[in-house]
Amino acid sequence: MATPAPPGSPGRTDRVPPHSEEAERGVLGSILIDAGRVVDLAIERQIRAESFYVPAHRLIFETVLDLHEKGRPVDLLTVGERLRDTGRIEAAGGIGNLEGLVDSCPTSAHAEYYIDLVRQKHILRRIIDSSREAIESCYRGEDAADLILDRSEQYLFDISHDQRRSAVSWAEAVKETMVEVEKICQNRSGLTGVPTGFTDIDRWTSGLHPSDMIIIAARPSMGKTSLAMNIAEKVAMGDTADKISRPVAIFSLEMPREALVKRMLCSRAGMSSHKLSGGYVSQDMHGSLVQAAADLQRAPIFVDDSAGLEVVELRARARRLKKKHDIQLIVIDYLQMLNFTQKADEGRQRETAAISGSLKAMAKELRVPVLVLSQ
Repeated sequence: MATPAPPGSPGRTDRVPPHSEEAERGVLGSILIDAGRVVDLAIERQIRAESFYVPAHRLIFETVLDLHEKGRPVDLLTVGERLRDTGRIEAAGGIGNLEGLVDSCPTSAHAEYYIDLVRQKHILRRIIDSSREAIESCYRGEDAADLILDRSEQYLFDISHDQRRSAVSWAEAVKETMVEVEKICQNRSGLTGVPTGFTDIDRWTSGLHPSDMIIIAARPSMGKTSLAMNIAEKVAMGDTADKISRPVAIFSLEMPREALVKRMLCSRAGMSSHKLSGGYVSQDMHGSLVQAAADLQRAPIFVDDSAGLEVVELRARARRLKKKHDIQLIVIDYLQMLNFTQKADEGRQRETAAISGSLKAMAKELRVPVLVLSQ
């Protein structure tokens, strides 16, 4: 005989999902009393119909949004009439339920508190749904563990991202845009993205823009890595037109981090890496290397030199770096060293195409320019 799931285990189905019926009634009651203020407040806090756990409350809020979007007044009479016209008045609990919402909420002064409580409970239910789906995927065993992990992290990242988005007034939007315009006018460079520190590249591209995937392609030993590392160094050190230091993530799938650091040291010290490898270092060169090391130690650069990385694992690591360090540029060296096991059976060409698509999706998800090297 199967052992029942212990209390608190994921397998339990006898628990009611997190919700607050009182808070939901408080939000709807406040809307029926003071729709002009409370509806906009609820929309700004990302309250949607599915934010309400009670089905009748979802119907009522859907009706409120419908009236609000059409520019019609929202109150006890108009909501009741709309529900009656659409044949959903009984599903919404009847006119008595609407009257009860107003009676139970004599003032809309606490609407903000009710809205936040409803939002919090909805977030908890979304997290539970995500976890349940992950658990079911694990038991089914149809997908690779890395893919399930990436999907779960993506879902949680979306939940977190949703909570940070909020509507702003037109005046605020204009003000924020003018801040960017002033930056462009002050540096007179016309840059609208992340500057690379190379004048010609910045002039051609206007900087590396968020959500873009930029590919540096060339034959082997043509200097792709050197160029990418120089860009990463300049972005991180602030050796750019706007003099702003930005965190950079580097995924080096072929070259170990020690070799990358050595390249950056030599580049910043203005000496040939061949001289360093051969031991031909004068006293002046040594002093330049020490100064270069002191400068680079302050650079917000994060290097991951894991070989044979799966693209889903790379996305997961980039996601964590973005959340923890607010990465502003991602460099990947190089495309053909990445793997996508789920597409491997379809041939290397299709696997590479799938990897490219995944990296582009990552750039859009994190809103960070992604610089990819390719042979």
